[in-house]
Amino acid sequence: MKIAVIGSGYVGLVAGACLAENGNEVICVDKDASKVRALQRGRIPIYEPGLEEMVRRNRAEKRLTFTTDLPKGIRASQIVFIAVGTPTGEDGSADLSHVLEVARQIGKAMNGYKVIVDKSTVPVGTSEKVREAVKGLGIEHASAEVAMVPQNYVKLTGKEAQQMLRLMEAIEEHDDVQHVWSNFDISEKEIEASLA
Repeated sequence: MKIAVIGSGYVGLVAGACLAENGNEVICVDKDASKVRALQRGRIPIYEPGLEEMVRRNRAEKRLTFTTDLPKGIRASQIVFIAVGTPTGEDGSADLSHVLEVARQIGKAMNGYKVIVDKSTVPVGTSEKVREAVKGLGIEHASAEVAMVPQNYVKLTGKEAQQMLRLMEAIEEHDDVQHVWSNFDISEKEIEASLA
C-alpha cells in the first residue's frame, strides 16, 4: 500500500518507519528542507530505540522516502497521515492551524479517493474539521474519508485491529470501502470517554 505521512517529527517519523517496516511504500513529507536533506542522508533527528536501523533498512529497500513535495506525496498515496504539530494555545487548547492547513493542501492536491488519518495530537471532533477543510474547497475529485488516531488511545483490541486490517485490505483491493469503514464499532464518544 502507498502511504504519505505529512510531518517528519517524532510522531510522523516513527509512524512512517513502522508503516514501511510492515511492507508499505511510505513517503514522509516535511516542509523543513534541511530536515528532509538530513533524513535522506540517514541522519535521524530524534532517538527512539531501533528507529535508526529501521529507517536505514527501509530506505535501502526503497520502502521509505523523504521529500518536501507535498502534492507529489499526496498524489502517489492511497492513505495520507497528518502528523504535524499542534502547539498549545494560551488557553490550553490545541492550535489546529497546521493540521487544517495540511488538510486544505491535501484537498488541493488530491487526484482521487483518499483515506486521511489524523495522527496529530488533536481533540475529539477534529476529524469533522479536517473533512470540511478538504471538501470545503469545492473540488469535485476531493472524495475522502477522515479518521483520527489519537496519541492517547493506542491500545487496540483484537477486533479493532482486525477491522483496521480489513479497511486497509479493502482500500488496496478497491472494494466497497464505505461498507468496511462503517463496520468500525468504536465511536468518537467512546474515544473521548477512554481519554477522561
